[in-house]
Amino acid sequence: GEQQGSHLTVTERRLTVMAPLLLALLTSHVATFQFDEAASARAAAGKSQLEALAADTTCSARAVDRLRGGCREMDDQSQSRLAVDFTNCHLAKSGLTTYECTSEMSLADCTKPMVDSAAALAFNAYTHFYTHAESMCFYLQSREFQRSTETLVDQLHASAQGTASQLD
Repeated sequence: GEQQGSHLTVTERRLTVMAPLLLALLTSHVATFQFDEAASARAAAGKSQLEALAADTTCSARAVDRLRGGCREMDDQSQSRLAVDFTNCHLAKSGLTTYECTSEMSLADCTKPMVDSAAALAFNAYTHFYTHAESMCFYLQSREFQRSTETLVDQLHASAQGTASQLD
């Protein structure tokens, strides 16, 4: 005998299978993306650090712009060089000695004089900004992930509504 439902088109069969999911999507509130507590705290710290540095000086603002432009591809070397930039901005603002770090120099050449500074003050600042750069990148990447997740959920919701209206 003929199998029940074989007279349905492929689209109609897919819609029948998807109907419970679509109904659940349409009758529930669209959930917003949320971080776990540790990630949320880390993102908040990154946001705070980013805002403080961006508002600080022209020097820091230029470094923050570089951070915004390249977090996704940022490797340890790039993050370290960015930390040197932030350190130099901080030291310059405080009227202290800054440390040359050109793209031709190795990272060790950039940071060795910092280690040799009084009480390794400059190197400690560099280490502090290295961690900040990581947190700020985490915040920027998390924010971008949240935006794209919200967009995808909105698109899924709109698609589900359109599909559900076809079922009526």
